[in-house]
Amino acid sequence: MKKFTNFVVYLTLTIGTLLFAFNIDKSTQSRIPGNKLSTEQQSITLDVSSIDFGKEKLVPKGRAIFKGQTDVITLTYYIDVELFNDGTYHLCTEIINITIGEVDTYNHLLEFTVLNGNKLIEENKVEVIVEIRLNEPEDHVQYLGVAGKMINFQIKFEVR
Repeated sequence: MKKFTNFVVYLTLTIGTLLFAFNIDKSTQSRIPGNKLSTEQQSITLDVSSIDFGKEKLVPKGRAIFKGQTDVITLTYYIDVELFNDGTYHLCTEIINITIGEVDTYNHLLEFTVLNGNKLIEENKVEVIVEIRLNEPEDHVQYLGVAGKMINFQIKFEVR
């Protein structure tokens, strides 16, 4: 009976993980229209949505056990900063206006890592990598608030 109970618990967790997934591609490289920063345009703000990322499903960290699931999404952007490459300017990147399912109630469950996001500009083009991870919901209410919901956010690139 104990083995059967353990199997039921394992099956429930597995099905819960499957149902919890977001539709997001694991790795995307984007060419930004108008990605050139200039004295007239010292910032670019991009709207990003999980519908744009493809077929991979984002699941909580450590829960990617089936094909098509991932626990990290990697987005790569190339920003043209040729006019600011004298070593006195910084390219600053920030993630803003994060929502899951059109609300920001559970956006704290998303973890963003920005590589090269705060960089002294010494070259003509800067590669910025954004990694997105999902933390495990604390309870069933949080789970229902994020399971299968669309992730939306903005990435702001700015020269300072």
